[in-house]
Amino acid sequence: MEQAYAIFANVIEFDQQGMPVNAKYAEHRAAQWIRSYCDRGFQVSPPFESWELELNGPPPREDPKPWSTAGVRK
Repeated sequence: MEQAYAIFANVIEFDQQGMPVNAKYAEHRAAQWIRSYCDRGFQVSPPFESWELELNGPPPREDPKPWSTAGVRK
């Protein structure tokens, strides 16, 4: 499931307002990976590119860039 999520997150694109512009395609690519995992005879078309399969690690525990705490309740 981690790989399917990575594919979806790597493929999805957003417009200037933050709205997804290719959600169904990103969903389709992730579903292709799930199907290929369950059905070893299934051929993904087009084959996945390396950037689609890339798993990114978690962000750092501390932000390298300081941010304002104004308005943050303590």
